[in-house]
Amino acid sequence: MRRPLVCALAALSVFLPAPALAEPEVPDGGTGFDYPRGGEGPAGSEVAFTFQDARISESSGLAPSLRHEGVWWTHNDSGEHAVEVYAVNEEGDTVATITPGSQRRDWEAITVAPGPDGEPAVHIGDIGDNFGGGWTEVRVYRFTEPEVLADAVIEPEVLTFAYPDGGRDAESMMIDPRDGRLYVVSKEFSGGLYAAPEEIDPEGVNTLERIDSAPLFATDAAFGPDGTRYAIRTYWGVTVYDSTDGVPGTSMGAFDLPESDQGE
Repeated sequence: MRRPLVCALAALSVFLPAPALAEPEVPDGGTGFDYPRGGEGPAGSEVAFTFQDARISESSGLAPSLRHEGVWWTHNDSGEHAVEVYAVNEEGDTVATITPGSQRRDWEAITVAPGPDGEPAVHIGDIGDNFGGGWTEVRVYRFTEPEVLADAVIEPEVLTFAYPDGGRDAESMMIDPRDGRLYVVSKEFSGGLYAAPEEIDPEGVNTLERIDSAPLFATDAAFGPDGTRYAIRTYWGVTVYDSTDGVPGTSMGAFDLPESDQGE
């Protein structure tokens, strides 16, 4: 199945101010939330490309390469999909498939940022939890972004994290390009923004610190290229933050996203 990538991603990169986002409606009877899917999205939104690879049927994370212009990294959600990471070009064609020699519980996010050695590294967030906090620890898999795009099997570094207030379901992970600090946003009614330690212990369990609240049911997050802005998206829209003076910063406003089957 081909999945379109919408240019709302471009809006995340430039972080244009926009009208406030309407709150989701709660249907009568208390049966749960109705997830509005936005509308046409910000002015100028259009389909940038469509995944051409049938294996990419439930893309759950997307991040631009730091080594290869016009290349994006993506992966599928958990389930019956192969444990693979795909490099995709601007035509939607898969140009490389990386198979990490690692387990997957619930991959939900991906970002590319400098690793400890300063080289660009792909970070995969195995941070989802469909059991409502049943896992006490979550993992991030990290590997150096390849200089040559080609199919490969690799052994990623495994970073382990734990919440101070019990397990959380999360789908959002981002790394500040200024200092390399990693952040996770939980996907809850009262979601939280969690910061990893400034120095991550690659051998031990790193405790995440809750530093702020987060929008309802966050499904992804990303910093702008210089770190002075970041965005948190939900099923129906995006909130943009000014982080010039640090994270969590202050909200600049929000905008709707184009309609999609499942906005992650």
